[in-house]
Amino acid sequence: MIATLTLALSLNSCQQAKVEHPAVLGDYATEEERAILEPIIASLKPEDRQNVVYIRRDGKVYSNRKDLRQLNVYHVRAPGTAVDISGQRVHIPTFQDRPASGVTAQATGILCKASDGPFHRVNTKTGTSSTPYNYLSASITLPPPADISIKTFADPKQNEATYAYLGGWGDAQDSAVDAGFVYSPVTQTWTQFILVQGSGLYVTTKPGETVPPRLYAGVIPTEFYVPQNDKVALAATASFTNGVTGRRTLVTDAATWKLNGVGNVLKYNVSMTQPAGKNFANGSYALGYEFKDLQLGGPLPARLWNSSDTLLYTNDADGNPIAAKGACDYPNDSTKILVNPIAASNQRVSIKLHP
Repeated sequence: MIATLTLALSLNSCQQAKVEHPAVLGDYATEEERAILEPIIASLKPEDRQNVVYIRRDGKVYSNRKDLRQLNVYHVRAPGTAVDISGQRVHIPTFQDRPASGVTAQATGILCKASDGPFHRVNTKTGTSSTPYNYLSASITLPPPADISIKTFADPKQNEATYAYLGGWGDAQDSAVDAGFVYSPVTQTWTQFILVQGSGLYVTTKPGETVPPRLYAGVIPTEFYVPQNDKVALAATASFTNGVTGRRTLVTDAATWKLNGVGNVLKYNVSMTQPAGKNFANGSYALGYEFKDLQLGGPLPARLWNSSDTLLYTNDADGNPIAAKGACDYPNDSTKILVNPIAASNQRVSIKLHP
């Protein structure tokens, strides 16, 4: 299986920030870039049009901001590959199978499957003409370094990583998208990413580089949506490590994702990858993730996620039948995957791999 991982953004929610100057929408390097970008920018929400990065399926990067063109492209052949993120070698998560249509998941293990580390996932049912899904937003709380302890090794390819992200599936089996944030214990910062099944490219800053800047722990207003058929966008408003406050929008190609929301499935996740081998008692933890004010649209206007949107799983990650549950947890152990469901639109999640 091949994947695309696109990373950018970082924020320092603790420092005093200056206001970013408005972007000039005509800041194109070539007429080709203008022709490619202008219809994409026009399809975005108005507030998402100033600082746009488009990563084409072949790995070429386009932007309406000169500073945001300074991205480095790495090719990644499959989940499980270790890549550099903010000076940290991390493991790309394994994709999960697309949920089937219907109200409940099949009790065969195909929908809630074991992965290469612990995770908590909640997803919608499949979008229909009466209840379509093409938009998901949340205020995502990323925990501070004091609330994260993950294992690092002499071989950096074995390092654990922890993620918080939105995403889902288009109208096909191999159409998964993960879009959100990954933590680096080396820099104690977070990096924004989009991981798209089936393309095979990875975009980030190299270790030590500052463009685009990274982000620290805090509350990050985040939106994931389909601006046009076969494309997805991830937008976040943040105060960056360079002291700038602004909004960044990443757009990339994602086949079978539909603007009308029919056939799409949306999700939110917390996960930890363990390339050195699964160990649910090694003492690692990531505490205090929160997805607040989860809103769905298909298309807009958005509304709060409610219980009728949630797909119910009838098997655990090992394929064992369970009472219908609105999440896929691995392991299926409430002492290690701690969830405080304040409402369908607000969940607090921690991973605690105590001995």
